[in-house]
Amino acid sequence: MAQRFLSAPKKASRRQRGFAARRERGVAAHRQHGFAAIVGIIIVVIIGLMAATLGYLSSNSAAGGAGLNQSGEAFFIAKSGIEYAGFNLGAGTACGSLSTAAQTVGTGTFTLSGGTLYNSSTTNVGTGGITSSTATTIPVNSVASLASHGLVSIAGEDIQYGGTSTDATACSPANAPCLLGARRGYSGSTASSSVSAGTAVTQLQCVVRSTGTVSGSPGATRVLEASFQIVNPVVVYPQAMIVYTKSSTQAYSRVWDPTTGGWGSETTAPVAGTGGGTATTLQFVRLALARTRNEAVLALKDTNGQIFVQTWDGTTWTTQNSNARISNPGVGGTPNPLYGRAVDVVYQTANDIATIVYDPGSGSATPIFATWNGTTLCIAATCGAAANSTNVPSPGSANTPWWIELAANPSATSNEVAMIVLEGRTSNTTPRNVVVNVFSGGTEGTATWPATAVINGGAAFATTATDATLRKAVAVAYEGNSGRAMYAWADGTTAGKISYTVYTGTVQSVAPTFTTIGTSTGIGQWLDLASAPNSNNILATLQSANKNLDTLLWTGSAWSSAHPQHDAAVLSLSERSATFTFETHPGSPGYGWLAWGDGAGVSRRRFEGGTTWSNVVSVSVAAGSPTVSFAALKANPVSGRLFDGLYSSVSSAVPGVWTNTRTGAIRDAFNTDDVKGWFAPPVSGSAFSGRLTATTSAASPAGERVAVAVRPAGAALIEMQEIYP
Repeated sequence: MAQRFLSAPKKASRRQRGFAARRERGVAAHRQHGFAAIVGIIIVVIIGLMAATLGYLSSNSAAGGAGLNQSGEAFFIAKSGIEYAGFNLGAGTACGSLSTAAQTVGTGTFTLSGGTLYNSSTTNVGTGGITSSTATTIPVNSVASLASHGLVSIAGEDIQYGGTSTDATACSPANAPCLLGARRGYSGSTASSSVSAGTAVTQLQCVVRSTGTVSGSPGATRVLEASFQIVNPVVVYPQAMIVYTKSSTQAYSRVWDPTTGGWGSETTAPVAGTGGGTATTLQFVRLALARTRNEAVLALKDTNGQIFVQTWDGTTWTTQNSNARISNPGVGGTPNPLYGRAVDVVYQTANDIATIVYDPGSGSATPIFATWNGTTLCIAATCGAAANSTNVPSPGSANTPWWIELAANPSATSNEVAMIVLEGRTSNTTPRNVVVNVFSGGTEGTATWPATAVINGGAAFATTATDATLRKAVAVAYEGNSGRAMYAWADGTTAGKISYTVYTGTVQSVAPTFTTIGTSTGIGQWLDLASAPNSNNILATLQSANKNLDTLLWTGSAWSSAHPQHDAAVLSLSERSATFTFETHPGSPGYGWLAWGDGAGVSRRRFEGGTTWSNVVSVSVAAGSPTVSFAALKANPVSGRLFDGLYSSVSSAVPGVWTNTRTGAIRDAFNTDDVKGWFAPPVSGSAFSGRLTATTSAASPAGERVAVAVRPAGAALIEMQEIYP
């Protein structure tokens, strides 16, 4: 084959094309490597951005969570400030003096500002008046003198409102200016369906603002503004009153004087019943103080069984019902009514109306009730045909009310009153009935108890009498937070056994059951229940037929473990010589005091909570060691000060009525000298500190011839709003 030869130019051209192809392939490869690098870089950047975003979101979430937690904390710190303001306002601090610098609470602080007093009676119901009991806009002549939110009183009705306006559209269908968001019939008052224009609109309240702050990152601030209804700031109402009897037909009273730290001068109540059924020696005194008025109500029962009602207007006592007795159950028979207290009195919490329940006499098994609204004692004889029966079960005509005990629901918006009754029977071996009911509140003549007792389906509980004297083996008290009422009675067959049931209104929360105090060796004869403020704790105190003194704590859902026995033999079986109260000072939450006659004076023991108690300290209340047969003990809910009244009958070496007091702010070392802080205060007109009178009545039964009452808190929280920037 012939060999082909290429010319030099052609060879060069071919080499160039080869080089170009190789170069193109190299470029393509380089391009591929470059693109991959770029993609890799983009992916790295994206991953980095995602990581940064996730980190940012995570950081933001953590910060947001921290911020949310801090915001919640700031809210409750601000609320603490409102509670602090309410305490100081009730204790007597002027509304305009409530402002305070930062106060530390937890990890934050609150400051109080405002403290604005609205004491107005210068405006009236506006054009058109009020035409419906359900109207939520209330026309007024002017809103200039009224708080932006709070409470007004119109024609006897309390009306809570959420705002004010001068805009015709906002006030429609009422005329402008007006109150908006009205809540009618507040605090148990009756909503009016027709109120004429020109009717006075009054207001007495304090508005205060609390700012809660939590520092740090991110930090938080919440602002709350609250309205408090307060008592008349011009009138100084007593913190406490003590009433006692002597060997006479009269009662005597003293009010606590905080300026001297002692009891003021003695006021003598008139001889009860000169208008009908003059009183003999008074044996039982039951006392209650009003919250919004300078007023007290006293229910009296004498040794002839007659029942009277007296009222105090801040200066003098008056026997109501035209100075006549309201009932005459009499005495005699078996068991003898002489030994029972078939009367009691409490104030309904919201509307401040006193409720008196008593034995009507004539062998009736059903107690009846009366009310006092500050001006009128309303009973069947004075309030028309309205029924005044408490409508408890009536097992038979042989049963009569022997012991009656009342308790008021402590909720600021409730007028509910719970009642428990121990009935007597002519046979000592026949089981006694325990009957109970609950009252929703109001004035006799316009309000009645449920037609059938709502508790236990209208039936009675049965217990067994311990003896002919039929001691107070029943008690009732409300849980401080839940509004549930506990009814309890001592069982007549088993040592230390207490039966009980718990109700919320008409709904049974705890079916009738029982608990047993294991340290008690006798049948329970004297039973008492005491409620703790701001919790659902209730302490039961039981004196047994063996004169044992024992206690047990209810925690709102169960009874505590056994408490140590306080005394194996109190002074007397025939007297209720022991009493207990919880402390109310915020520095002593859950603590309380037990006091009892021990035969040589009075013993005291401080409760620390759970099952823990201090040492027992026995103290002679005076030279000669008077024998204390009955003790009364109360704690003022505002100041926290404790007051006791000690009755020493004529059988004592040193008869008389004695008193001691203790500031609620003292914190003692437990199980050491817990009696520290108690002292005998000065008594106006008395040569001896702590001695109210040297004269007392018959030896036994002493009954309840001294009573101590404390005024409920003087400032009630109406409503609270959050203020947003």
